[in-house]
Amino acid sequence: MFPILFLDIPANVSADEFKSILENNFNIGKVSVSRVGTCASYNWTVEWATTGGDQPAITVNGTGLTGNNVSMKAVTIDDGGLFLRPIPGDMLRVAEIEAQV
Repeated sequence: MFPILFLDIPANVSADEFKSILENNFNIGKVSVSRVGTCASYNWTVEWATTGGDQPAITVNGTGLTGNNVSMKAVTIDDGGLFLRPIPGDMLRVAEIEAQV
């Protein structure tokens, strides 16, 4: 789980700056960050690059935001897992003496 940490991150932060903030202030490994949208509506995508498996959800706090109808939320698009392509042969073995064909 991410530590409780309150950071004043500007609303107009660049993707590279946000990537640095995440990697330097949280123990999450390397991430890939992209930002799409305009100054009134950003969508951020954060993907873990070095830490495999399912990661804890990111939580956000938008109480310091000002403006008309201001809101923010974090949504999990895909839960992480174990990716093995191709599957190593020893993972397909069965404990049998006779061939299982």
